[in-house]
Amino acid sequence: MGLGSTAKKVQKLADRAEQLYAQLKDVRERVISLERQVEESNERVSALETDSEKQLVLLKAIAEEQGIDADQVLADAAIDEAEDDTEDAESESSTDGDATNDADESDESAESGTPSADA
Repeated sequence: MGLGSTAKKVQKLADRAEQLYAQLKDVRERVISLERQVEESNERVSALETDSEKQLVLLKAIAEEQGIDADQVLADAAIDEAEDDTEDAESESSTDGDATNDADESDESAESGTPSADA
């Protein structure tokens, strides 16, 4: 009787080891695939960066031909973008504040037993 239960335990252990090995093999294949994808993505990003640099040089040359200060245009665009980001952050902040105030009013009216003005 002792040998039968031991054999079952050993068989369960062997089955579990096979399952874990199969899972490990699958994970290994997925990691290798992800590594390939990352390498391909890096190559594409490098190519895009190179193209972007070439285009910037070309645009600056055209701007210079036309008498436009490309660096000033880029600086103005960066300032405008920063101002837009600041305005967006402020509007999100005020919207969040309104929602907090509404929640506070609801809490207060629930405590006092009177309905809030929003209800």
